[in-house]
Amino acid sequence: MRQGKTIGAAGRAFRSIVRHPVRSLLLAGIVACISCLVVSSLAALGASVATQAEGAGASSGCYRLELDIGNLRKRMSELPAEYSHVDEGGNWSTELPNNAFQSVLMDDAERLSETEGVSDWTVVSTPVPTLLPDLKRIEDPDRDQSLDYGGVNVIGTRSLSLEQNFVSGNVELVEGRLVGPGDEHSVVISEDLAELNGLSLGDEMVFEDAKDPEGSEPVTGTIVGLFRILHEIPSTMTGDTYRSENTVFSDLALSQEVAGRADDPLYLYASYSVSDPSEYAEVGGRLKESGIDWDRYQLVDDSGVTERMSGNFEGLESSTWTFMAAVIGCGTILVALSMAFWAKARGREAGILLSLGNTRRGVICQVAGEAVAIALAGCIIGCAAAWPVSGTVAVAIADQSAQSSAREAAADAGMVAGGSDETESVVGTSTEPSPLQAVATTAACATVVGAAAAAALAPAVAQGPRRALEESE
Repeated sequence: MRQGKTIGAAGRAFRSIVRHPVRSLLLAGIVACISCLVVSSLAALGASVATQAEGAGASSGCYRLELDIGNLRKRMSELPAEYSHVDEGGNWSTELPNNAFQSVLMDDAERLSETEGVSDWTVVSTPVPTLLPDLKRIEDPDRDQSLDYGGVNVIGTRSLSLEQNFVSGNVELVEGRLVGPGDEHSVVISEDLAELNGLSLGDEMVFEDAKDPEGSEPVTGTIVGLFRILHEIPSTMTGDTYRSENTVFSDLALSQEVAGRADDPLYLYASYSVSDPSEYAEVGGRLKESGIDWDRYQLVDDSGVTERMSGNFEGLESSTWTFMAAVIGCGTILVALSMAFWAKARGREAGILLSLGNTRRGVICQVAGEAVAIALAGCIIGCAAAWPVSGTVAVAIADQSAQSSAREAAADAGMVAGGSDETESVVGTSTEPSPLQAVATTAACATVVGAAAAAALAPAVAQGPRRALEESE
């Protein structure tokens, strides 16, 4: 009679997995869910940290020079009596001596641009309502037109790359180039306005002052770029003239020519970027030491917004860690309960193996190895599922945090990041799990499952084969 071949511990474990598919699938499913959620949390955590770095970089490294409103009102109150008028209704009004009275002065802006550590700078004009005699504009019948001029909104800049809407991500260049220093009669328009009028790069547009169309000279500008609107450009005036699609960015000279104030320009603010972020505070100190009339101005420091953004993103990171801790805690409890069920079901099998001469350590290792094998299969499934799941989760979390940061920034009177209560989605940040995260999660899950299986079965095995068989009946 031929004697059968002895089956080893690995073989018995494999046969046990096959003989009890429901039990095996249940454990694999639990482990798959845990590993998927843990890996997704790690990916979301990585995305939030990367977004924090990008958001801080976008909002910091820039100072803005603008008029001090309190000082402007004080200077207006000190004007001679001939500048004050009373209309028929008894309402007082003040006529300013010139545009320079309420403008950032170019001489002051240029002086600050020479400060050590300033890498680039720009001056932005007050928006100019402008008519397009030969072209159409975007119309919205549902928009309030009570203060509308019937044209478009021209914003002049020295360097468009530092204009708030481009810096904040409200708009992006999609074709051509931005207006830069030295440009003359150059404009960048929205792709919507270009499509409506069949315009393209190199075409010319004619502009007339909407406040005085008959008394002003038409000004011609050449299209050098097209921009796409990602978020609404903020406006303080109603009407289609000021809607995002009808905004036109130009060089400084063109905007002032259209408004008829080439000899007396009106500038809204000046911005200065810092070449080395580590010297940001030092450059701010140098700017304030410049010999300009600081009673007239205020220097808006973006670092305050940066700190707020960092706080928001630190909150996001804390929330992600809390979520991951909850997943790990709940997962550990589920695994422990599953292993307790296993130990009760495997008690008789353990008693038989012990009675056949197997050591206590061998029996425990067999059951733990079986659980680890099932856990590894579940981890493979869970980590594979985490790739599509984590991308969606991480982007949603990062976008929500970025919007929260923008709402915080909106509370700041300076509206440093561009004046919109929205912010663009995270772009260029990888939200996929890394292989290292998947490997680390798999190792951790397998270790916990194996340890839980050994701990659950150890009491029954320690009592010996007879007691194990009796308690399993």
